[in-house]
Amino acid sequence: MKIVRIATAVACAAAAFAAFAAIAPADTGPGGVIKACVRTQVAGQPLLLGAIRIIDGPGLVFQVPPPPCGSLETELDWPSVQGGATGATGPSGVTGPTGPSGARGPTGAGVTGPTGPKGATGSRGPTGARGVTGAKGATGAKGPTGTRGPTGAKGTTGAKGTTGVRGPTGAKGATGTRGPTGGRGPTGGRGPTGVRGPTGVKGATGARGPTGAGTTGATGPPGPTGAAGFPGSQIITGDPLIVPPSPGVTKGNATATCPAGTSLLGGGGRTFTAGPAVTALVESRPLSTTTWTVIGVKTAASVGSSLIVQAYAVCTT
Repeated sequence: MKIVRIATAVACAAAAFAAFAAIAPADTGPGGVIKACVRTQVAGQPLLLGAIRIIDGPGLVFQVPPPPCGSLETELDWPSVQGGATGATGPSGVTGPTGPSGARGPTGAGVTGPTGPKGATGSRGPTGARGVTGAKGATGAKGPTGTRGPTGAKGTTGAKGTTGVRGPTGAKGATGTRGPTGGRGPTGGRGPTGVRGPTGVKGATGARGPTGAGTTGATGPPGPTGAAGFPGSQIITGDPLIVPPSPGVTKGNATATCPAGTSLLGGGGRTFTAGPAVTALVESRPLSTTTWTVIGVKTAASVGSSLIVQAYAVCTT
């Protein structure tokens, strides 16, 4: 099967070469050997099996030299003129094992020479005239799919144009004013309370059982005396301190003292005035184990009103 594919591919390649040679530049005229590479190994690409690419031949001038046959290809040569009958191509021989790589030689220490100037790009050659289109023949039976012809040489890349100058960045527009905040919507009212269900009927009280006739047990020994409970307390109201009106800030200190034989548990105080003044209690603390003190002030704007400061003490009984 491989030999039939190669023979078919050779016939197609010969026809393709005849058409290609008609427009390719000639140097020595017809004659000589046509060299080609035939794909003989699948390597995951079954559609490329039997593909032929021409790498050399008489009258051919490649702008880019084609690469030699690779490891998946076999070189196939044939004369460019009609000769006698060609015998069948023999089977390909077994590829020998790859020899070991030789040791890498020492790296030279030569100095890199300066880079030479870049040569000018050659002008593109004229395009050949297009041949006359032949008359369309009768459609015959569909033959086998031919192999893909060789890819033409890539033309030269044109020079890149100069990059245009970037225009200036436009000025940033002014930031718009922030719109007013919308009013807060009304709070929804509380829904009505549901109707309370009726209270269930109380069940009847059961009859009391008979009293037992057991004897009273002996009285147990008295338990130990418990810890003393929290003593009682009383609030002692201190005498109010009256500070006369003044044009500046007014300040006063009042105290409340526990009676003899009692102890201070806590305290507090207040400040007030008889007129439209603003007062404040700025300090409230114990002064000793029996006395509580407070300090009040009146603002300077409250001219014409007296400051009154009073302390309270919480004492044990």
